[in-house]
Amino acid sequence: MPYKEKLKNPSKNPRSKTKYKVANNSEYNKALKKRGKLSLYFPSGDLKSQFINEESYRRGVSGREDYYSKSYIMLIYTFYRLLKFPMRQITGYFEDLWQGKDLDITVPSFGHLSDLFASLELEVKHYCHKVVRKLEEGEDVSLILDSTGMNFDNASGWYEEKYNKPCKNRPWRKLHISIDENMEMYASELTDNQTSDISVMETLITPKKFKCRRSDC
Repeated sequence: MPYKEKLKNPSKNPRSKTKYKVANNSEYNKALKKRGKLSLYFPSGDLKSQFINEESYRRGVSGREDYYSKSYIMLIYTFYRLLKFPMRQITGYFEDLWQGKDLDITVPSFGHLSDLFASLELEVKHYCHKVVRKLEEGEDVSLILDSTGMNFDNASGWYEEKYNKPCKNRPWRKLHISIDENMEMYASELTDNQTSDISVMETLITPKKFKCRRSDC
C-alpha cells in the first residue's frame, strides 16, 4: 500500500503541500464574518402558544399531553448540533435568547432536554439520488463492498504517558460500506473490529437487482 510504504520511508517521494495566499482580504474577511451570522425569523402572533402547551392536563382525558411542542424541541436540537454546545450551555443560550426578545418562554432543564432529544424521531435523508433512481426504475446497479477501520478518541494517550505502557482498551470500529461505480453510497454498517466483511454482506446488499458485486471479503 502506498500509504504504508510512506510510513516506513517518510523521506521517499516527499510531497510539499500547496500553499495559497489570500488576494482579496477585504472580501475574504467579510465572507468569514457573514458565515458567523445567525438570524432567527419567527412567525407573527403568539409564539409561546406554538412552543408551550400550557393546558397539558385536560379534564376527562387520561394522561398528560406534551408540555413542549415537537417543533420547539427540534429547534433547540438544531442549534445544539449546529453550535456543538453541551446541554447546560444550550439551555443557557435559549434562556438568554428569549430574555433578549422579552418573551416568557421556558426552557427545559438540561436533564429533561436530554430525554426530549432521545424521543425525537429523526429522519436521515438519503442523498445518493442516482442509486435510488436506478433501483426505483429497475436498472442494473454494480456494487463495490469494502470496509475501513475507525479509531475513536480514548484514554490511550495519557494512559501510556502516565503508566509507561500501552493501553489495551482501544476502541476501534469497522465501517462497512457498499458503493456503486460512481462512488454513490448505497448502504453502511458500523461494527466492532472483529467482524468480518463477509458477515455483513447481506446487510449491505438488500434483495435488489444488481448487475455485479465486487468485494475484498
